[in-house]
Amino acid sequence: MNKKAAIELSVTTIIILIIAVVVLGLILGFLQNMLGQASKPLEEKMGEEPEPAVPNGDEPITVSRSNIITDAGGEEVLKIAVYNANDYNWIEKAPTINADCGVGEASSKAIAAGAKETFVYVLKASATPGVKLCTVSMNGTDGTPKNTTTLSKDITIKVE
Repeated sequence: MNKKAAIELSVTTIIILIIAVVVLGLILGFLQNMLGQASKPLEEKMGEEPEPAVPNGDEPITVSRSNIITDAGGEEVLKIAVYNANDYNWIEKAPTINADCGVGEASSKAIAAGAKETFVYVLKASATPGVKLCTVSMNGTDGTPKNTTTLSKDITIKVE
């Protein structure tokens, strides 16, 4: 039996395994980098979203972006500022966006008379591609039907 051939086979096998592990590591690193860029964490998106214009009596509801471009089923962050121009305090409420534009939610807040509040709305876009005219609305109420105000602002959502 030739012992030298057996040693050469072992060295060749070890070298091939090392090269395979290095190539696999490079491929996994590339995929992780690409996937990491494609899906930013929601907290990072919230921090990057600009603040909306300050709402006032003439424009009681403002949004950080009036045009949103996203992927089908993608999550987007929208900041919505609301001004309560009434003389009564609004109970815990949150803005909404019409359902055919996607699903989402913002945390509820009470808004005192004459005060402004900013809401962070997380929107999961619809799965149907296309451009949609959507309405951001806020129903402000103190709990009685006669003291109810509806504010609205139009935005455009493009789903690719």
